Amino acid sequence: MWAAAGNNMVVGTDLAVDTSNTATQLFTLTATGQAKLNSPVYIKFKALLDNYIPEETTPEVTDAEEVNEEDDFINTISVLNGPIDIAYKYLKAGGKTTAADLTAFKQVLKTMWFTKYAKGGGVPHYSGFEHTFVGELGLQRQVTVVKGLHNWYQFHLEQLAGRLVYSPPPKNVVDKTKKPPFINAQFTWKGASKPPGSSFYVGTSPAFEMALYTACFFGEPGDCTCTIDGQQLMVKTINFNNAGMVLTSYPTA
Repeated sequence: MWAAAGNNMVVGTDLAVDTSNTATQLFTLTATGQAKLNSPVYIKFKALLDNYIPEETTPEVTDAEEVNEEDDFINTISVLNGPIDIAYKYLKAGGKTTAADLTAFKQVLKTMWFTKYAKGGGVPHYSGFEHTFVGELGLQRQVTVVKGLHNWYQFHLEQLAGRLVYSPPPKNVVDKTKKPPFINAQFTWKGASKPPGSSFYVGTSPAFEMALYTACFFGEPGDCTCTIDGQQLMVKTINFNNAGMVLTSYPTA
């Protein structure tokens, strides 16, 4: 899946990561990195990020344009021999999906990531995509905190926009040679903090992340382990009420 993505950022070549104690900007894209951001996968992914209202108490309303953007993104990442196709074939071989082919698997992706559900009998306005890739703001012990936001590109865009303030250094030692590097960062977003920090992979293509998290969600739910170039990755996924929809998905190592 990693090799098939084609547009993962290479740290040191496409993407600089400042892990110093005095860093203000965590990520800086080089010219080659900016060129990768112009690929359809990143463009379609970015179009989804403004489709959500982060406040958990505010109902979401999805319009036709946003539905089309979801479909465009799924179609863009669901190509033969791409990361999603590899994830699908892995799950199919293991009896973890009944989807007849990659085209049918697109509906599985749509349901698990974008279908909105309700928590505690409220209005259905939560989704796995929003929590994992965009982030939410909700109450925890009567204090507004950040929930989710496990994506490096969303982190970068929000920092550039001035809505996210990074608090250096990372909570872990970042191995920049790992594919992909893992980081746990502390920050405030729209005035709220995430006390334990937020973990995410660095420089990953949206297609790779969707494929990895989907493979883990169905193939090894809960705590999932895989390897890239002999190095271990660990991912946590949680199924909302065992209904086939993502509650959360994030890397732990």
